[in-house]
Amino acid sequence: MQDRLDTPQSEGEAFRRVWQRVQGQPGPGDYLIPEGPGERPLPPAPPKPQPPQPPSGPPRPPAGPDMEGLLRRIMEELSETACLCRRWQRLWGIARRCDGQIRRLSAALFLLTGRRWRPGTLRCQAGGFPECCRTLYFRFQTLEQDCRRGAEETEEPELRSLFRELAQECRISREQLRRLVEETV
Repeated sequence: MQDRLDTPQSEGEAFRRVWQRVQGQPGPGDYLIPEGPGERPLPPAPPKPQPPQPPSGPPRPPAGPDMEGLLRRIMEELSETACLCRRWQRLWGIARRCDGQIRRLSAALFLLTGRRWRPGTLRCQAGGFPECCRTLYFRFQTLEQDCRRGAEETEEPELRSLFRELAQECRISREQLRRLVEETV
């Protein structure tokens, strides 16, 4: 054994031997510990699971001009809208709806591009309750138009369905805001 330790080895050979032992594959000339009386050899280690491989090639580009940019703009607008809604307890339900829409759009963006992205946190300022409702009303009108445009531009059926659902939810939020303004003005 002493002569084995004294023989010079290249770093590459030493690395290969250590790596084989780590992987559970003894190479030629590796030291094996003899079994003592009453000892059983350990079963071979199960093969290590391979991490899932990403799909080959880049993800398919989304249909239509700059779909990623459109998704990000809609998420940023929803984030600002949710920020405004959180200022008033009567609008917290709309804020939760916006947060859900952001999550769904973020998932769609990840599926299209393979990159995660969510808008940052904001500090919004607005006037009184009626002014805030008016601002939100027009934001939801713009968001509804953007979602309808996204549904028309994409060829992905799931994304088209998501855009249509979001446009419908924006219309519902607008109607809710209109009723709130009618009650307060």
